[in-house]
Amino acid sequence: MIKKIALYTAFSIFKKKGWMLAVFFILFNIMSYFYINSLTDFFIPQIFVSANLTFFLALSILFSIMWSYSEIGAEIKDKKNYIILGKGVSRSVYLYGKYSGILFSLIINSIFVYAIIFAETLFFNDVFSGFFSSFIVHVSRIAMFTALFAGINTIFSLINSFGLSVLGFGLSQIVYVSGNEFKSIFIEIIKLLLPCEYYFAEVERAFLSSINIPFNYLLFVVIYSLFYIYIILNIFSFFFSRKEL
Repeated sequence: MIKKIALYTAFSIFKKKGWMLAVFFILFNIMSYFYINSLTDFFIPQIFVSANLTFFLALSILFSIMWSYSEIGAEIKDKKNYIILGKGVSRSVYLYGKYSGILFSLIINSIFVYAIIFAETLFFNDVFSGFFSSFIVHVSRIAMFTALFAGINTIFSLINSFGLSVLGFGLSQIVYVSGNEFKSIFIEIIKLLLPCEYYFAEVERAFLSSINIPFNYLLFVVIYSLFYIYIILNIFSFFFSRKEL
């Protein structure tokens, strides 16, 4: 049943122009190429790739928030989820199915975008080592945040869930930028509740510097992501199963 809900959700997203995520990236990709080219006499692929990866991550997070909002939060508000839950499907299966469908849509767009970036690095004759690792880390990153956003939409109202999703991502970035400069219980709690950006940023820096990423470190990032997703979805499933609809 999870598979059926996931496929239905992905179909619904692409029916609502889910491919626009890739289209927006292509437009930015073209504009950034000409802009960066106009700044210097020598084109620097690292700057171009870094700008595009950063933009695509931010765009993926935005679309993840929007799709979680429309496919879960809006369905619960309009009571459309009764169609699925009325067939004897548990709420945890509903959440896992919806989450999988949203993530699948993001991954399809990511494959297309990363294929474009890889083709461009071939064109620039500057293929970065660890390209596949960068893709794995990107998927792990959006998978964790999507789990958080999907869970939030099962518990809170539409406006609150959208605001909390944006706040959650914003806080994760603030904690990462602040590093170890600020020590408090509040910061430590945020580090536990939100995805740790430090692990992902380390891989990105290695990738852009053409440094080989150790397999053990990449494996650690993937395991950490899977563990976080499992924990966060089960926590929200617990509260969602006890929520009055």
